[in-house]
Amino acid sequence: MSAQLPNDSQYITPILHNPMSVWPNDDLLLNPADRDDFARQHPRLAPIFDWPEMRDLFVRHNDPAVAARKQSRRAGVRAVYLGGLSLALSALNPFLVSLVPPSGEIAQYGQIILGVLSAGLAVCSTLMGVAQVMSGDQKQRWLINRYWAERIRQFHFQAVINNLSAVVTAIKNGTELGKWRELREGEFKSFQYAEQKDIATVLNRLEQDLAEDNVWLNKSWAAAPAAPSESDDLTELFSGLEALRFDVQIRYVGDKLNGGIFSPKTRAGWFLRTSDILTSVIVLLTAATGLSLAFGADSKSSWFLLIVGLGGVLTAAVVSLRVLNEGLQLRAETERYEWYVASVKSIKQRFAKAQLAEKVELLREMERLSYQEMRRFLISYKNARFIM
Repeated sequence: MSAQLPNDSQYITPILHNPMSVWPNDDLLLNPADRDDFARQHPRLAPIFDWPEMRDLFVRHNDPAVAARKQSRRAGVRAVYLGGLSLALSALNPFLVSLVPPSGEIAQYGQIILGVLSAGLAVCSTLMGVAQVMSGDQKQRWLINRYWAERIRQFHFQAVINNLSAVVTAIKNGTELGKWRELREGEFKSFQYAEQKDIATVLNRLEQDLAEDNVWLNKSWAAAPAAPSESDDLTELFSGLEALRFDVQIRYVGDKLNGGIFSPKTRAGWFLRTSDILTSVIVLLTAATGLSLAFGADSKSSWFLLIVGLGGVLTAAVVSLRVLNEGLQLRAETERYEWYVASVKSIKQRFAKAQLAEKVELLREMERLSYQEMRRFLISYKNARFIM
């Protein structure tokens, strides 16, 4: 399948291009171009995987999730910026006051003004950070909608995997297609009922699922169904599932981890290296401060206060970077994606060599893996903090 790519005019260089901004969710055939491409390659499978009602429900959760994520993370980042600026201003306060004549009104009121400004920034940062933790309406909206969007994706494939015989019959005999659609529509109505009933409690239940065994959206699917007989129709179905379930996930994670400022791996590396460099500079400035005092430097001189102030500014920068790394979950996200893509590739490699019964089990293993990744993602971000 071919993903819809942006025009060159949409970005200056690849490093500034966010591949996720145009991600088409082509495993769900959300993009019309992907649906047409899949129908050309797999004309008999298109009626099986082309599911408008499922896509509509997915969009109703996915779009609010994307919007709420942006608002939540922007609020958290602003809280960190304000906190870092407060710390930096406090550290530079003595130096800035030393630059003006001590007898003037600026010197008299400057330190008070700077102190009040620094305190105000700190209060704003704390209130924004606490609001993210105590209420976090945007984050809650993001994570709940993200949960349901991913469960809809999982439901789409679980319905096929747990009804292989009915799907193969529908592929083989076009007159049976209506029965398959009737079957999946019944399952879909049950799923939607559960969605409306449990929409606000899902994150708490996810935290309690330490064994990660609530994979199947229909309890009867927990037991593997009998595999249908070998046939060309089944082989074609497996080919379609491999393309949509394995290949799309591998490409998605590859795009997430590729170089560029939007890659969590790239940004985690930048944060770590910058933090290490700044920490080294802080140590050097601290040593310079100690040596200056040892050799009788005037602790009230502007250059001495500047060294002390720079040390404080850099310390504020290191603290801010570490809080941002915690809030954005860059390192944890990178590790989770690397684990996930390695696991998907392993399943795909085994799937290519497996016999019929093992292929069915590997498709079920993929669903377990998808649930595990989703759960760890949601719990990780639920517990993330943007507090200085």
